[in-house]
Amino acid sequence: MITQHLFTLSDIIVVNDLKRNVHAPQAEYDASCISDELGIKLDNFDDYNTMSAYLFPDASYDQLLAIIMLNNLLFYIDDLWDRNDDDVVDDITRRNAFEDIIQIFRFGEVKDENNVMQVSALKIRDLLVPFANKAWLQRLIVNTQRHLKATTYDIADIENKNNSVLTSRYIELREHDSGMVPTVDIIEFAQDIYLPDDILQHEAVQKAIQCCIQSAALMNDLFSYEKEVLKLDSRFNLVHVIMTSENLGFEQAVHESVVLINDIIETFLALEPQLPSGNDVRLFYQGLHDQINAAWHWQLVGTNRYRSKNSPFSELRHFI
Repeated sequence: MITQHLFTLSDIIVVNDLKRNVHAPQAEYDASCISDELGIKLDNFDDYNTMSAYLFPDASYDQLLAIIMLNNLLFYIDDLWDRNDDDVVDDITRRNAFEDIIQIFRFGEVKDENNVMQVSALKIRDLLVPFANKAWLQRLIVNTQRHLKATTYDIADIENKNNSVLTSRYIELREHDSGMVPTVDIIEFAQDIYLPDDILQHEAVQKAIQCCIQSAALMNDLFSYEKEVLKLDSRFNLVHVIMTSENLGFEQAVHESVVLINDIIETFLALEPQLPSGNDVRLFYQGLHDQINAAWHWQLVGTNRYRSKNSPFSELRHFI
């Protein structure tokens, strides 16, 4: 009897070899010092400070430092105010704090000099502004606002009357909750290109962006399954959604998740010939490519954030 091979982490399509920004050592060290000074350096800081160098391997030192600090603030918020801990802070307080941060990004004025998130937001704005296109910066701010708002929603917000969740509805929310929309925006900043609206709205470009966002966000759900579902009892995870909505065991749900992610990546790779011509579009597509590549390599070999000796995935049972 031939047993079907069930896909796991190692079966995810890997689009390229590992790439890491050459400025990473200095930029990550400087970001660590700045984060410590600002008060946003959590105990697990080293597990996420390294991410941006994988996502943006071609950014300059100044660009990379600004990107790392923005991502570090978002990680700080995500870990400090985990959606799975009801005792941390209520949603109204959270949303008000997010609105204060967004206003600082827009106008550069801090309401509370003792608030570490507000002071950090001002520092990040100061790092971004000298190098950023103004229209692009406003788009980044809008999409960061949508991301922060999405983190206040839980799986219960998209359940139907039978207390179940359609995978498609989960993916739609995960696109924004993951932070991948502003991360894709940052490609233009990191590559020193700013695409006109007609290019960004091109059907193939939009599809490529969506594939990048979905594949990276859903890949994270696999790597973070133990941290989120087993340790924090969260239902906000693709594997858990598939398990409950399709009545599958863990291994089969992982298989279905990998099939879904690989289908998305294959669609992304097939889109390249359909893209508009031009060097900036080529660089942008390469940036999307780098995002998908980073989602695999960073989580597998660049961080201990999702590693545990008790991980349900053999690839994550040894620390790096």
